[in-house]
Amino acid sequence: MLNTTQMIIVFVVIFLLMNYSCPRIIKENFSDDCASLDGQFEKEECQEYDNEYDEKDDPLNACLEDDEHDNSQDKNWCRTCHEINKKWEQKKCDRKKKKYSDPCTVGDNQCADGLFCASDNDDYLHKNTLNNKCVTKGNKEDYCDPTFVQTKGRKGEKSCIDGLLCVGDNNNDYQCYNTNNRDEWDPCTVGDNQCGNKLFCSTDNKDYTHKTQNNQCMTKEKKGGSCDPTFEQTEGQKGEKSCIEGLSCLLNNEYGTYECS
Repeated sequence: MLNTTQMIIVFVVIFLLMNYSCPRIIKENFSDDCASLDGQFEKEECQEYDNEYDEKDDPLNACLEDDEHDNSQDKNWCRTCHEINKKWEQKKCDRKKKKYSDPCTVGDNQCADGLFCASDNDDYLHKNTLNNKCVTKGNKEDYCDPTFVQTKGRKGEKSCIDGLLCVGDNNNDYQCYNTNNRDEWDPCTVGDNQCGNKLFCSTDNKDYTHKTQNNQCMTKEKKGGSCDPTFEQTEGQKGEKSCIEGLSCLLNNEYGTYECS
């Protein structure tokens, strides 16, 4: 017959074995409101689960079958994080947003307000150092990630603050500029009326004296000023008016150049 000390040892061993082998799942009486789920997600360190397995066809099985998870405790962690994610989806919670420089998945809107998840787009200046990290959205003239703009919203995330757009210049450098009402010398798209009052978006029309400054917001010319004749030559189908109100860009036959008259 076992003495008292032996009985205590047996009880402790059984207790430890039960805790080691039983699945560690969210209890039925666990408060599963969105805020509590956020707390449980952080407590269980489930961000690692999302980073490694969230994009898999079957995240739970991918986690369970990972060679690194070779004991029941690790496998129970997979089940717990999977259960938290499932409850999140059922309750349509906004997931806890990630902070600056946290790893992220482009397009999943995982970053906090004022941040975006950067891509490895070749046209993004910081593609090698900041890709797949939460980065601060750009202010005017900050370099930006053009993926969202280039794909018309199908990929990437907006990388400029509200009211600004990621725009490429003639050197293919992308920076944040006003969506509309842009300033003089800002890059622009001809015909989209993006330039501010008394400005126009210039073209590379061979008849335009300043054609090398194409796709920039330029000041509309007064009488006698050299102008971009694209709008007049195409009867308004292309280009933008390059002269102030009441004037048109016409050929000066004496000099063979286009002037506002």
